[in-house]
Amino acid sequence: MSTYIGVDGGGTKTQVFLIDDDGGATVIAPSSNPNVVGWERAQQVVTQSIQACMAARKCTAEDVNGLSICMSGVDRPDEAARLHAVFQDIFRNGAIEIKNDALAALAAGTRGQSGVVLIAGTGSIAVGESTTGQIARAGGYGYLLGDEGSGFAIGRAGLMAAIQGFEGRAPETALWERAMDVYHVTHPQSLIPLVYASDRPVNTIAKFAKEVVALADHDPVANQIIATAISDYLRLIEAVVRELAGDVGYTTVLSGGLFTNTDVLVRRLLAAAPSMKFQPLSAASAFGSAAAGAALRAIKLAFQARGRSTDAAVALWQANLEKFMQLGPTVQDTDVVLTYG
Repeated sequence: MSTYIGVDGGGTKTQVFLIDDDGGATVIAPSSNPNVVGWERAQQVVTQSIQACMAARKCTAEDVNGLSICMSGVDRPDEAARLHAVFQDIFRNGAIEIKNDALAALAAGTRGQSGVVLIAGTGSIAVGESTTGQIARAGGYGYLLGDEGSGFAIGRAGLMAAIQGFEGRAPETALWERAMDVYHVTHPQSLIPLVYASDRPVNTIAKFAKEVVALADHDPVANQIIATAISDYLRLIEAVVRELAGDVGYTTVLSGGLFTNTDVLVRRLLAAAPSMKFQPLSAASAFGSAAAGAALRAIKLAFQARGRSTDAAVALWQANLEKFMQLGPTVQDTDVVLTYG
């Protein structure tokens, strides 16, 4: 049996997508970002999730021909090498790669072709892959050093504008009314304990981003915040393209909650850069889009290692996705394995 496994390991959840000769399986598990849960826990989550899918399909480690693990928080070569050694020891017959999770989203949006992916969720990053497989990135330095245009950056700017407007230090804005509704407060000072005593202050602030986005077409202050974010996005993309010397596909995949939950930022990007092609990555699917992209990378990796056509790899991947979509129900946050075939 030939088996291919893709892993999308994020800061919120981890999803594994397994494809074999006759069908496949998927499982959703907790976060596997080593910067969030630690290296030992991250490795444990990924390993157990893979084992769950394999058990559901009754396959063994010897059956695995390709494994692509795309994880957030894994950026430096030494980090990737650390995990590569662990999984190569388990899957001795398979071609294995350990990459940043952005590449899974890129593969899902471009069907494995060259391009750029721009991710804007709680954080932000742009990653590109050239036609020759070279990888470049811009941003992704976290909320203290970067994350321009992220949910945190937009949310923080929105809350600051709301507070300053309330105190008469800046133009009045409808953002303060939204802040009162979202955080259940009547005075800006009440935000202090809500943010600084929070177990996850970054997320507490980032959740306000959607309110800023929602007001962008109606409120001048919110509009300016979003205009800044759009400029930040374009600079991130341009930095990646420049690093790859232009040897990169025309499509920019848009991933992350700020792009998939509303069309406001997509419309703004199209208006700001009409010559560019943007491809939003669908969030509503019967499988994790990024996890499916990781599975495609795994299949292509195995096919290339055996001198087979990458077109055949894409065809196998597409056929499995069509089968899987026939199951109907959408997978939610759960550790239950869903199989098909």
